[in-house]
This record gives sequence, structure tokens and C-alpha cells, in this order.
Amino acid sequence: MDTSGNSLPSPSCPDGKKREVCYYYDAGIANVDYGEDHNMVPRRVDMAHALVRSYGLLHDMKRLLTRPASDAEIRIFHEADYRYAGGSLAAARALGSGKADIAINWSGGMHHACEAEASGFCFVNDIVLAIRRSSSTYVDIDVHHGDGVETAFLDSNQVMTVSFHQRTKKFFPEERGYVSHVGEGAGQYRALNVALMEGVADEGYCEMFKTIMKRVVDVFQASSRRPS
Repeated sequence: MDTSGNSLPSPSCPDGKKREVCYYYDAGIANVDYGEDHNMVPRRVDMAHALVRSYGLLHDMKRLLTRPASDAEIRIFHEADYRYAGGSLAAARALGSGKADIAINWSGGMHHACEAEASGFCFVNDIVLAIRRSSSTYVDIDVHHGDGVETAFLDSNQVMTVSFHQRTKKFFPEERGYVSHVGEGAGQYRALNVALMEGVADEGYCEMFKTIMKRVVDVFQASSRRPS
């Protein structure tokens, strides 16, 4: 893995501690073209990177390149004919080993992909691969419900999934993401769906997000400390 670039510790946070930030960027991702009218636009990764660079933020982060995920890593969740995911797996390793407090991968987040099929323009679910072997709280703020991730951990008490998304008639994905979907079996109440109408204003969304997530973190951390 290439570790070229600056690796200065990031600025102090309100608690006075410095955060080590790992930043994963692969210019090759931006060269993928799905066609002029396709909803997926990989070049947005390049646009985000250009903003990070123009604001001088690269000086506060350790910039790393990813490698292709191995067959064994892909098969942790997907069937054998699935092939790709490296950035989010590298991010998970950095966080798990303590090498980073924060890890950024703009090209990740393929939250619709299922175990044996692609969905919603998502082929490999890099999120599931990254957090499957950890006790984690997964928070999804995409306008679409994170159905692939929720389904993967539906009966697991190791991962709490929280999805803030639009839930209106005929809005993808139609089958999941309802408030009544709270997990199953050992995973009951480990899934939280915040279903929203279209047009929520920024200020109201932020206040709602902070209130809900404070409660989620408190409850999940407390339950994770209890003996099984």
C-alpha cells in the first residue's frame, strides 16, 4: 500500500484529542463511465477530491491507495462470482488496528448490493464486507434506504443499522425501510429506520439527526457492554 503524501495529525477536536485521519483515493474510479444518462457518476469522486485538495485538507490526513479485494475477502459476504471492494476494507483495517480514528473512502457506500445479486446500481456491498466482523453502528444518510446492509445484519446483534431516508410511494427500494422494520431474532431492535417525506429542510434534518443518534449511541454502547 502506498503511503506517500502528508501524514500530519489532524487538528484538535472539541475534546482536545487529535484524530489521525486516513484518506483513500483512487483516481481510476473516476474514469469509470456508465453512460451519459446513468444515475451513478463516478467522476464525482474526483470532484470531491479536488475540493479536499483546494481547501488544503490533504496536509491533515494520511493519504493511502487501495488494493483490489481478494477472493477470500469478497466471499465473507458475497458469492464466489463477486470480485471488487478494496477501499472500504482498507479503511476498516486502519480503524480496527488503531492506525486511524477516521477513515474516508468517497468511492464506497454500495449499500444496495445483496449477497447473490446486484441492486440499485450496487454490485459489491463494501460496507457489509468492512463491518461484518466487528461490533458496529452503521449510519446511512443516503436518500434511499440502505436495504442491502440492513438485510445482511437483520438477525445479528453485533451491528446496529440506522437509516435516514425518503420513504414515499414507489420510491426505491419499495420493500424495505419502514419504521416497523426493526430487525429479527437476535437482531430485533438492532435496525432503526427513520422514514422521511420529501423536502425536509437542512436545519430540521440536522436537529433530528443529532437527537436520534445521541440516543442510538447511548443505547447501543450500553447494550454492547452487557454480558450475552
